[in-house]
Amino acid sequence: DPGKVKAIYDLVFQNSGVDLSQALAIAAVRGGSLDVGLMHRSEHTERQKLTLEFWFWVPDTIESDIVLARRTYGSSGDDLEKVCKAGETSSALWDLVMTSSGEVLFRTIAGGKITSSPKPPSEDDDGPQSTFSLGKWNHVCVIMKQESSMTRSSVNVLVKGNSVGEESLDFKPPDFEEDDFAGAASYDTLLEKSHFVFALNHPESFRMTELRAWATVRDDDDIRTMMTEYLEPAEVKRKFRVKIKKKGGGDSKISPKGALAPVGGFLAPPGGGGLAPPPKSAGLSPPKSMMLSPPKGALAPPGEGPAPARKGLLAPPKGSDDAEKLASPQGSEGVAAFGTHWCLP
Repeated sequence: DPGKVKAIYDLVFQNSGVDLSQALAIAAVRGGSLDVGLMHRSEHTERQKLTLEFWFWVPDTIESDIVLARRTYGSSGDDLEKVCKAGETSSALWDLVMTSSGEVLFRTIAGGKITSSPKPPSEDDDGPQSTFSLGKWNHVCVIMKQESSMTRSSVNVLVKGNSVGEESLDFKPPDFEEDDFAGAASYDTLLEKSHFVFALNHPESFRMTELRAWATVRDDDDIRTMMTEYLEPAEVKRKFRVKIKKKGGGDSKISPKGALAPVGGFLAPPGGGGLAPPPKSAGLSPPKSMMLSPPKGALAPPGEGPAPARKGLLAPPKGSDDAEKLASPQGSEGVAAFGTHWCLP
């Protein structure tokens, strides 16, 4: 679509996942890099904010609601057979839904809701236009900021850079009393198996790309400006000195210019051994193909409909260990992106 960020790699669901346990799940366990947005104490203000955004493509017609994104909680929060099925909502802290009529529904475990309404028709339209567009790429964003209570956050939902609803919502599970959140053990246990789950109940050929999670509240102008920009992997450059033992004895001190070193509070990225070298200007090398259905390669950059398949889909991190390695430090903003890359702050 004109104005959309160029998709280098898309995550493609070639087969329908309606009524099946098929989705993208990413660990968001307590203390991990994606554990942001709600249920944090006052000493962790840097974790009380979340901006979650991504692009997705749907066909011309859909027969049922699509749960675009979900945050799980509780003892079954990592039971992927259960939490990846749209109808199993007992472990869902909140859901972001595209209804079958093309509207937005954001709902919480406590019964809070944000809904959108069709846009009034213009002179060229036959009738009211749905908030989401069918047969095209759509950008959706959820902004959350925790309020005075650990179980209440303000939520703003944007579609294509425009707010469709903003409310202060309660996220308190029905089996928890407010006093249960006075001690750390209660809410730490509640989220120790938490996951973000995407594309539940997806139709055939559903696609998504440029999934970004920011540990901050981004304003509407930033969302509109950056949603059509490709993000390069973040780089942290530091000078540091190392000692290399010479073969004949003695030490040699080296201070490589522009070398990378871990920053205080950062966890090492996947693979160990500290941060990776900065990417070459030519960009990232295409990763090997990985599909959620029989591998036939990822689709080419999006147009008005599905494009021919091609190889090269970036694999998401596997399990909570990898998610933990993509941690953002306390007191700083963080971003993680999927589709073409994962970014450290």
